[in-house]
Amino acid sequence: MSTAMTPMLRFRLAALAVPLVVALALCPHGAQAQSMGGGGTLVDNSTLTTLDPYPPEHGWQWLSRQMDKLRPGVDTRLQPTPAQITDHIETLINKGDYDGALKLIEWRQAQLQGKPGTDVQLMFQHARVLAALGRIDQAAAIYKDMTRRFPELPEPWNNLATLYVQQGKLDKAGAALRTALQVDPGYADAQANLNQLASRDPDAARAHMTEAPAQ
Repeated sequence: MSTAMTPMLRFRLAALAVPLVVALALCPHGAQAQSMGGGGTLVDNSTLTTLDPYPPEHGWQWLSRQMDKLRPGVDTRLQPTPAQITDHIETLINKGDYDGALKLIEWRQAQLQGKPGTDVQLMFQHARVLAALGRIDQAAAIYKDMTRRFPELPEPWNNLATLYVQQGKLDKAGAALRTALQVDPGYADAQANLNQLASRDPDAARAHMTEAPAQ
């Protein structure tokens, strides 16, 4: 993924969509709320980036000592590409290391400060991490910003709906999911979430198709 992303870029839904059933499970009352082995084969460091630690030296002690002597005094690891940064953040999210993911996101945001274009994937990950850390209002603000700037993307509407459920705003959750389906009628996650919401609150699920949640 390039740093300057166009609004037309679509997310990988399986990795990024937040199922509403998770939010509903969290708020059952609706009001509260991812070498060297035994021989002498050397470790290939050619693909390491600065996001990766140097692998430990294993195997023969003599060879390990020689490798330490030959290791350059400067960091020879590669600078990570934008796609590698995104993947690394995703790995941290999937491991539940939200604090680590947030630090990397903020570091990347500082790198991009003043540069043209918007890393939409990074923006989306930021909202997901903030929501996971319980900073619901900040996460919702990012999703709302995305719905205004990138209206062709249904995923922010879907994830915004999960936050509304956590806040007990089921009518807004229904309207957000309806809007996601207006943007992409084939968006299975939003349809599944709307069905789940309908089973809990039919009135919220009947929000007008053309009515978007209040910003």
